[in-house]
Amino acid sequence: MAFTFQQLQQRFETSFRPEQAAGIDSLFQYVIPDGSNFYMRIKCGQLDFNAGDASSTADLTITMEWKTLDELFQGRVSGMQAFMFGHIKVAGSLALASKLIEVFAPIE
Repeated sequence: MAFTFQQLQQRFETSFRPEQAAGIDSLFQYVIPDGSNFYMRIKCGQLDFNAGDASSTADLTITMEWKTLDELFQGRVSGMQAFMFGHIKVAGSLALASKLIEVFAPIE
């Protein structure tokens, strides 16, 4: 299931937990195989969400299908489960990827 950019942004903003983002100053690039890439910067407990590809190198690049992203938002699969089953691929710090899992809560 593909989301519009506005729906995607709303989902990320709704599930963002700024108290869990303390101490993070990182750029995250999401690569979706159909080309609907997006990126976000988390800094000082704030989320800045954008469509497309970041103009600078990301601290963490995450590649997944839309279906996996939807399952994460729904709480049907955890980020760790999706990673272990090969549904999420990461390039960069695995510690940062683990922290990112704590920053976003599943949407009820």
